[in-house]
Amino acid sequence: MTGGERVLPQSVRAWAFWVEGHPVPQPRMTRAGRGAMAQHPVWAWRDAIGWRAKEAGLQEPLPKGTPVEVIAHFWLKSSPTSRPDLDNLLKAVEDALIGVAYEDDAQVVRLTGAKLQVPAGGRGEGVGVQVLVGTPDAEEGGERWLS
Repeated sequence: MTGGERVLPQSVRAWAFWVEGHPVPQPRMTRAGRGAMAQHPVWAWRDAIGWRAKEAGLQEPLPKGTPVEVIAHFWLKSSPTSRPDLDNLLKAVEDALIGVAYEDDAQVVRLTGAKLQVPAGGRGEGVGVQVLVGTPDAEEGGERWLS
């Protein structure tokens, strides 16, 4: 992942994985229509995310009521200020993890992301994903790990 590393309390569990390929945004139903969605490339992209999450150790979805944080850094050949929109890229990741990392995407209490440009000679397009789950830690004065 990129940026500053944050130290997590011992009560926090984290999984990280990389999905190679051109990131595909989740289309809006109002634009795509139900027939178009059945053959949209987002399905293959979401499957790839799910498989990589399982390979990273997410074997069972976290039970309902468990707060989850998802962080995704999208590496694109195009400028980060061009399409696709970040919120649609994040929605594809969030939806791909339903039934893999969590039972319901309502469990995601923090969803953050960034679009970054692949540097010349870089490893190529893809997304780096982190899934975090934890509980209050007494050593931190009982503050939630998300604070």
